[in-house]
Amino acid sequence: MSDVIIAAVLLAGLAAASAMDVKERRVPLPYFPLLIALVFLLGLVLPGAVLWQERLVTGGVLFLILSGAMHYGNLGGADVLAGASIGAGLGFRGLTAVLLSFLFVLPYTIYMKVTNSEHEYPFIPFMLAGTAASLLMYLWY
Repeated sequence: MSDVIIAAVLLAGLAAASAMDVKERRVPLPYFPLLIALVFLLGLVLPGAVLWQERLVTGGVLFLILSGAMHYGNLGGADVLAGASIGAGLGFRGLTAVLLSFLFVLPYTIYMKVTNSEHEYPFIPFMLAGTAASLLMYLWY
């Protein structure tokens, strides 16, 4: 039950960030450290949640991987922090969520390349979709 509460808080936070990202193409950077702290502390307080060590390591690993991708790709700082918040909330399942996010954005980027209409696009909505799909996948199996 505690994982459901943490997932609901994480999805609500990502949904709000997605709305900001789509509307303004920016998310205030203090937003995600607060979300990370909230989901991490919920995991500490609620009984039966994913181990805090797993969530800490996964959040850190996703932060490092996405930071590297930010320097070589087209990710922003808020995208990196969103990935860290997914890891801090879901633990190892966060790795699947971020992988699904990249798979979901792939058709859109291919379309932009084919039509020669490359432009900046909000990535956090794809992260929200990847997180929701990952949670549904883990609930299903």
